[in-house]
Amino acid sequence: MSHRDLEIDTTSCVHVDSGTLRNEQPYDVVHLNSAHIPPILKLQEIVESSLPDSQKTFIFPKTRSFFQTHFEKTNPVIGVISNGTLIAQSIIRYPTAERPDTGMGEMRPVDTPNKVSVIQGMLVHPDARGQKIAHTMTKSWIDLVKQADRTHLLAKATADNSSSWAVFLDSGMHIVSMEADPRDKSAVYNMHTNVEQITHNFNQLTGLESPDKIIPMQDIHSIESALGDGLIGHAWDRNGGKPLVHFSHGDKFALPSTELRAEEKSSLNFFKLARG
Repeated sequence: MSHRDLEIDTTSCVHVDSGTLRNEQPYDVVHLNSAHIPPILKLQEIVESSLPDSQKTFIFPKTRSFFQTHFEKTNPVIGVISNGTLIAQSIIRYPTAERPDTGMGEMRPVDTPNKVSVIQGMLVHPDARGQKIAHTMTKSWIDLVKQADRTHLLAKATADNSSSWAVFLDSGMHIVSMEADPRDKSAVYNMHTNVEQITHNFNQLTGLESPDKIIPMQDIHSIESALGDGLIGHAWDRNGGKPLVHFSHGDKFALPSTELRAEEKSSLNFFKLARG
């Protein structure tokens, strides 16, 4: 893979991690900065153009001004560089009391803004998919959040985009509520976990083998009902290309409080109303 518009000099970046991809190519995980906005926008353009029309809503393209403001607020963007080329990126948001917006739509707050971090805009170049790069970026995000002394991890994922929500489930996050994408009313998962409770193989240690319900990813109505009953999505399996989502009652996972679960149900109610 080569594209001059994606070239980045890693000497201008904060280095986070390095390793070798499945294709035996080396990579570096770095923090990008405002000087890298052109390649960030180019990767976004490449990824969006690679998606069929039915999947365009999997991403929410950001503008140059968005990234300028993002960096001015000292929020990071995680980049993955291989052979001098940007092959993946993720936007990290750190809300504050002055700037409390999490970008999580109708999901109710899980804590004060300075205890929360949100990941958005996770993109992997089409030629670099299948390398577990999204998992690498998620791990880097979790490490970053721990260093920032924040407690809660938040993310959104389109329900049809199993490549996205599966990464978050693998990383110990949970599907806690749903709402409707304002662009096309499609289902979107709100995902959350407490960073202090994350360990490697978290899902395998907390009920994967005996979930209360196993629901096909296409069965949105049953997933909606399970969430409304206080269950959370905590694991998945491929099932021969027809993914299944595992749900169990939230009290198995030491979620913040039963009060939070009740608040998150209001997000589900919003989903029902928006879907009509």
